[in-house]
Amino acid sequence: MLRLLALLLLSASVLVAEEETLDSMVKKTDPDNADAVFALAEWCGEHNLPTKSRQYYKAVLKIDTNHEAARTALGFVRVGDKWVSAQHLKEPAPGKGPEGGKIAGSGPAPSADQIHWDLAIPKDPEPENPFITDYINRLPGLKNDCTDMDNAVATMGTDANMPMAIPRLCAALARPDYGDIFGASNLAMDLIKNGRADAAKPLLPFIVKASEHITDAGDLEAAAFAMGKFRDRRALPRLIELMDHKDDTVKETAANAVSMITMLPQPVTKAKAAQWWSQNHAIDEKTVFMTQLKSSDPMVSIEAARALYELREKAMVPVVIKLLRSDDRAVTVKALQLLVKITGRDWSYDPAMPKEARDKRVDLVEKWWKDEGARFVFVADVAPKKELPVAPVAQIDQEAEWVRQLGSIEGNLSQQAEANLLGKGNASVQALLNGLDDQAVIIRRKCHDILRSITKQDFQFDPRAEPAARAKPVAAWRDWAAKKGLLKDEEGDAEPTPKK
Repeated sequence: MLRLLALLLLSASVLVAEEETLDSMVKKTDPDNADAVFALAEWCGEHNLPTKSRQYYKAVLKIDTNHEAARTALGFVRVGDKWVSAQHLKEPAPGKGPEGGKIAGSGPAPSADQIHWDLAIPKDPEPENPFITDYINRLPGLKNDCTDMDNAVATMGTDANMPMAIPRLCAALARPDYGDIFGASNLAMDLIKNGRADAAKPLLPFIVKASEHITDAGDLEAAAFAMGKFRDRRALPRLIELMDHKDDTVKETAANAVSMITMLPQPVTKAKAAQWWSQNHAIDEKTVFMTQLKSSDPMVSIEAARALYELREKAMVPVVIKLLRSDDRAVTVKALQLLVKITGRDWSYDPAMPKEARDKRVDLVEKWWKDEGARFVFVADVAPKKELPVAPVAQIDQEAEWVRQLGSIEGNLSQQAEANLLGKGNASVQALLNGLDDQAVIIRRKCHDILRSITKQDFQFDPRAEPAARAKPVAAWRDWAAKKGLLKDEEGDAEPTPKK
């Protein structure tokens, strides 16, 4: 009896303390400031006051009816120009949405041939200049992995030639008898990599449409990878079709491209991709990612947070902080990378720490967010942009750089590097052979797998074996590559076989 009475008194004192703390928080909150009231609602939720929390979220909407974070906390998503409950999107009446209206995205999703693309040929600034046309006309007769192809792409991508190359490539791709999309796809990827996505943009519709009649697996692989780089959702139906291709590399590259666009974690199946497209084809990008942010799958949440970071959506920050407590190392690594982007600091957090130590670091981050969240600005948006002196750019061995990236844990960098090396084909062999001697087992293993895929050869290489045991198969690989003329100092000048 005495123990029960003591517990009751303790509970009462805790409640009083909470009320007192809530009162002090209310007094410090500006009732006319939506972000300040939102911070109060967050505080209530974190202090086991769910009713008060919901009450203050609703108060936020009275100040700012379109407050994204408050709407999300209350379970709303934006459909068109309206906010609707996420429950209605999950379980709508047949063909109907809230208040009898049709839900955007609930109708049949368009197939690849129903997607509208602007296929108007861009204006050619120098139509009388024939120079770059010769390179474009030669592309169908070149092997994808030959030096002539690399040189043609590089020539088309120069500042002087690119304005003419883009419209002429578009015109060529529009012809049903033109047999190459590898060159256009690689030009697009190079431009995007160099921060010139706008210049590459006119190529996307023509790459997608040309991929419908091109049959070369290497071309289709490059096209799929380029589609992913553009991150245009209209390419998804065609990528979903390519996930049924008979070539495994084309299938995998298409799946990776779908992941890049949808931010779904890999591996992505065709069924999952089709379901995503069916549900989201008519819903704006931000709403889709805000919904994925609330997923019970932490990997889906963190990928959505990455997408929302690019949109500078503050609602993703508390989710990233929460995911730092995950027991999944892959999730905590991605969450830490994102936290550094958000705040410019790593907070002395290490995914390899014991859970108790990690949680203490997360406690500090959470406290910072409670104090600063309402007035927070992403560090990338406040950091002064310094004008650096122009310096000569050192030439790098691109294939060797991709081999190094095979061991990366940052985002999709490893998968992209693998796709790049596969796309280069025989031109990657020398760098991959060098990778067989790398110190990292994962790089040795991936190099071996890619070599087998490209060359269709297998010399019984064990990436986990001791150096002495690995030396014999590596020597056999090099001997084979030398005989085939795949080593740079023995590169042959044979005429490439035209693609069928």
